[in-house]
Amino acid sequence: MKTGVKINLMKSAPFILLCIPMGGTTAIAQNAVSSNDSHFVLEEIVVTAQKRKQSAQDVPISITALNGDSIRERGVAAASDLVGQFANLTSSSANSATVNFNIRGIATDNFQSNINRSVGVYIDEVTQANPFTGVYGVFDTQRVEVLRGPQNTLNGRNTTGGAINFLSVNPEIGGGSTGYGNVTYGRFNRIDVEGAVGFDVASDMAARVAGQMQLRDGPFTNFALGREGEELGEREKYSLRTQFLWTPRDHTKILLSGRLGINRGTEIGNLANGLIDPGNDLSPTGHAATASGPGPTGDRVPLSVCSQPETLSNYNGPASLCLTIFGTTGSSDFRRVANSSSAVQNIDLFGTTLRIDHDFDGATLTSISAYDSLEVNLGDDLTGTVSLQATPFQDTRSDTFQQEFRLVSDDNEVFRWILGGYFFTESLEQSVAVRQDQNPLTPATGATFGQQFTPFSILDQVDRDISIFAQADYDINGRLTFSGGLRYTNNRKEADSFFGIVLTPINDSNGVGPNAALGQVPGVPLTEFIGIDFLLNQLAIAQSAGVLRQLGGGPPPFIAANFSDGAFFGIQPSVTPVGTGPVFQEINRLSGDLTFKLQISDQANVFFRFASGFKSGAFDTRALAALAGSGANAPVGPETISAYEIGFKSNTSSNVQFNASAFYYDQKGLQVFSVGDLGPQFLNVPSSRVFGIETEAVWAVLSDTILQVSAGWLDTEITDAGNLVGVEEGHDLRNAPSFSANFTGSHNIIFSESRLNLLATFRYIGEQFDSLNTADDFFSKKEVQTYLNLRATYYFGLEEQYSFAVFGDNLTGEQFCGDIGSSAGAGGALASGFVNSDNALGQSISCQPGNEGVALWGLSLGVKF
Repeated sequence: MKTGVKINLMKSAPFILLCIPMGGTTAIAQNAVSSNDSHFVLEEIVVTAQKRKQSAQDVPISITALNGDSIRERGVAAASDLVGQFANLTSSSANSATVNFNIRGIATDNFQSNINRSVGVYIDEVTQANPFTGVYGVFDTQRVEVLRGPQNTLNGRNTTGGAINFLSVNPEIGGGSTGYGNVTYGRFNRIDVEGAVGFDVASDMAARVAGQMQLRDGPFTNFALGREGEELGEREKYSLRTQFLWTPRDHTKILLSGRLGINRGTEIGNLANGLIDPGNDLSPTGHAATASGPGPTGDRVPLSVCSQPETLSNYNGPASLCLTIFGTTGSSDFRRVANSSSAVQNIDLFGTTLRIDHDFDGATLTSISAYDSLEVNLGDDLTGTVSLQATPFQDTRSDTFQQEFRLVSDDNEVFRWILGGYFFTESLEQSVAVRQDQNPLTPATGATFGQQFTPFSILDQVDRDISIFAQADYDINGRLTFSGGLRYTNNRKEADSFFGIVLTPINDSNGVGPNAALGQVPGVPLTEFIGIDFLLNQLAIAQSAGVLRQLGGGPPPFIAANFSDGAFFGIQPSVTPVGTGPVFQEINRLSGDLTFKLQISDQANVFFRFASGFKSGAFDTRALAALAGSGANAPVGPETISAYEIGFKSNTSSNVQFNASAFYYDQKGLQVFSVGDLGPQFLNVPSSRVFGIETEAVWAVLSDTILQVSAGWLDTEITDAGNLVGVEEGHDLRNAPSFSANFTGSHNIIFSESRLNLLATFRYIGEQFDSLNTADDFFSKKEVQTYLNLRATYYFGLEEQYSFAVFGDNLTGEQFCGDIGSSAGAGGALASGFVNSDNALGQSISCQPGNEGVALWGLSLGVKF
């Protein structure tokens, strides 16, 4: 039997719908008696979540799946579109280029490339180690599997929240020429084109080529000074996949595949509402005389907090009267944003995989070798104010290689086992920079850093994983099955890091700071991308001029602290603090799972599962550490989780399914990006916990109607905050709504040689917060969200090979902030009644739009052959 979805799809079959959440996944198919007498029955799906073919209802874990037909019918074209399909699955991203999945409240809130993901993402069983793989479109996909809870035993790298597997349609030897094509046009001149073709190359070889193009005008309008009217959020993505399958002998399969992803869109920027009372005098002359001191910690001019904070979070209505540092009010239009940065979003991905399967008598040996390359240039505006205040940049170059071997016993034995080993290595170069205007209210005087400067970090890292794993399943009797697995992992990270500050005045006439050894500091346009090449060039100039200074040793134009043990990218270290050297972290962990499954009847089973997992540590590469000059080379510790779950799966009849699950997670060392003693930084929260319940029901109500409902409840809490600033004991975890629910209804109208499918989906997401303390909840609250999508698809042709669809998404006009709040603790400012004018991040509350905020309409044409 081939891996994939097992369905009975006749000519007049209505559609395939894969249910969502909890304990299992079900396909809706039809036993066709005739086109006028058809009805739905529930039919199981075959998944490979545990590296062998199994019915999803028999797998004793919580798993969700969608097959290729359902993916196309629901309009899923990108990884981020999956979020709208399942309860207890959300996302949080600091920019529009990344997708950080959140499963059951477990997520990663740091977008930098050197951070491991809490939820692992895999393409054809190959680990995608960075958050930018969302650039790959979702197309020509056989199945998407969402696994909930720790999956450390069998799935690649270490994760704590779960795994999402994207499985491509493979070539089929002897299948002839097959494929499909689809074109979509929608609002904002959206044009999506995707298709695939598979064909025989020889009697023992087949190939398949698939691709996708996604284009769209920018839905957002820039109102930053000098950039008025500029479109933002343009989409320009290209994805390509090629595969060659060869069977040199009966029991051997060799699959060679290549994948390419290119993104040339633009970042969005932010909305911003100010925190400053309109009664403050914001003229430079009104504050220069009261500046209290030089340098990045000086110029602490107290400004009164706005007396109308209730308007701060309103991004679709009357504009807030509160002021930003530039004396402007916020935007009342969700799609009118400010971005004074380069808005660059250039991402290139390339990967290749060689998979070899050989079937021995009694076991199958699989080898998966993969190489992936990544280049990222991101430039965005953090604060959403009309002029330069804080604009982050990330420049990443990564090369990874991974190798997995596993031996899997036959499926039909009482005792089944899996043995394997895994190796992963990544070479990473990354720079993170935050270009700032230190204090737009106070002119630069004396030996200050000046108004425009850029703290940065450069990381040169090697990350390596070596692990061995084993899993066994034993049928104790006809109803009770025991499963257990172990994985031992050695993770080793080693890096050189360099932190510094470079002056980046907007133009030559600013007269920034003292004109020291370099003379007048050259101007840097706002559209300049500040990446590795730019920074290394500045380092070389400063070194040749003899003005490379130690942090705190001023004056500028260039100061730096080098934490490497030797030449860094050819630059000799000017400062090597005592006791420092290359940053290093090594972690050895034993993780695993233990499961009991009891078949209580032919239609129902219950299971209990315990799983332990971990996510390796990291190095905090925050650019703002250059301002502190200490703690920059301190590693962030690993994150561990112990998960307990009890689940129930049932098919009570041929047209009804009900699944439910309850779970408890105990987390240690939760990794969060928050405000600490040294400003925004990556931290470990000592202890937290998650409790939740999930249910789902599918009901084939009539012969032509199917209903599906799923719901998830979450209760999260930080149980030990230690002494962390900005983290409060008893507070909820970020972006973990207490309740979420999905409803899907589908109805078919059958004609003599065609059919019309009407599909409606509704999603409810409860209130959630993007903060870890009560003081900041007011500024980071994400209100209740409701989404309604409608789609009508007409299928025609002798084999329903043609289709025409019209659709409307987000018909409720929901507006969603993907990232919201202030990274500088606006809650403390509200409590104290004032802010300091030198704090580049503390006088406004920003919202990174997570969607377009309006209804989206479109139409699609499709053909299959």
